[in-house]
Amino acid sequence: MKKLVVLLMATVIATGAMAQIDPDDNMIGVYFDMDATQVEFVGSSGNFSGYVCATHPTYEAIYAWEAAIFVDNQGLAGFVNHVGVPEGVDGLQIGTAPNIIMAFAEPIPAAPVTVIGQFDFGYYGSGGACISLGANDANPSIPGQLAVQVGPTADDIVPFGDSANGGVCAIIGTADCVVVPTQDVSFGSVKALYR
Repeated sequence: MKKLVVLLMATVIATGAMAQIDPDDNMIGVYFDMDATQVEFVGSSGNFSGYVCATHPTYEAIYAWEAAIFVDNQGLAGFVNHVGVPEGVDGLQIGTAPNIIMAFAEPIPAAPVTVIGQFDFGYYGSGGACISLGANDANPSIPGQLAVQVGPTADDIVPFGDSANGGVCAIIGTADCVVVPTQDVSFGSVKALYR
């Protein structure tokens, strides 16, 4: 029984925290899964992938988008080293870091979660890092806003909101720096696990 408890605890620590998809329409956020539910990443040092997802778009397709991607480090823990089109999609990223302007050869059909970008990031620290989106500040289509082109012309560029993953940015870190929610239990319940 002790081995099972240890295995379950290790599984919880080794995976990211799960959240619900942002319920608001026309939002863009940074996630660690293609379902737009994982907003925390806990793992060892190395290179990993993340995703930029549009959640609940109210348009038929996404032709292009622009934003800026930022990494706020605590202890130089992480960095984003490449942002590109999603795997299997033809397109072009023409922005200069941190600004991203991405256009697709064929529009991506909208779905409740639409992957519109993929990024590689490195994590090499003992602290945490926070990855977030903001407005493109290099000649933006819509100043101060995340912009998405939802039709074939420049008149089809509309603002999208920053999902901010429920009010926080996407977090990467080690198990000792990410808060894991717990439930109150009695000491008797804990002792019962070892009987």
